[in-house]
Formats: sequence, structure tokens, C-alpha cells
Amino acid sequence: MKRLIISILLVISLLAIPAQGMADSSLKIIFEDTVWGLGIGTLVGAATLAFVDHPSDHLDRLAQGASIGVIGGMCFGLYEISPVFYSIKDPIHKDQVYGLGLIIHFK
Repeated sequence: MKRLIISILLVISLLAIPAQGMADSSLKIIFEDTVWGLGIGTLVGAATLAFVDHPSDHLDRLAQGASIGVIGGMCFGLYEISPVFYSIKDPIHKDQVYGLGLIIHFK
């Protein structure tokens, strides 16, 4: 009976259509960049194993490269969506301006 319930819940969860939310695109960008950072960091960590005498003793470099890659990918993802945080409406041209700006008024 327990297997039947688990099987039914599994089928329902696989057939459910996910709904797209408002923050889906920003979180998707951050997640994808984090996964790319994870992969690239792991590959770089694996590449450093070629430069040591006993690579099997230094497998922790894979985890170190992966963690640095995750942090770097997440930071890049936040940088990539940063115009969302720093957008203003230009009062003169009525355009949306992205990025930080400095306005100096002369008298």
C-alpha cells in the first residue's frame, strides 16, 4: 500500500505542469550561472591535479574548485541581474535607465 501511494505521488509530480512566477527569470539566471560556476570550478580543480605528484592524495582540490566556482557563479548571476536593482525612470527622456548614475545640478 505504501509503494502504491508513493508511486501515485511520483506520477502526479512528474505530470504536474510548473507555473511560471514573477521572480522565475531572475532566479533562473542566478541558478544557471551557479551551476556553470560549479562545473567550471570542478574542471579547474581537476586540472590542477596534473601538477601534483600523487593526484589521489589531493582530491580535495575538486571540492575546493567547485566551491569557488559556486561562489563565483552566484556572484556573476547577481551581477547579471543587477540592473533590476538599480533602475530609475529618467524624468527628461521618460526612459528606463539601468545602472548607477550621478546627477550634478549646477546653479
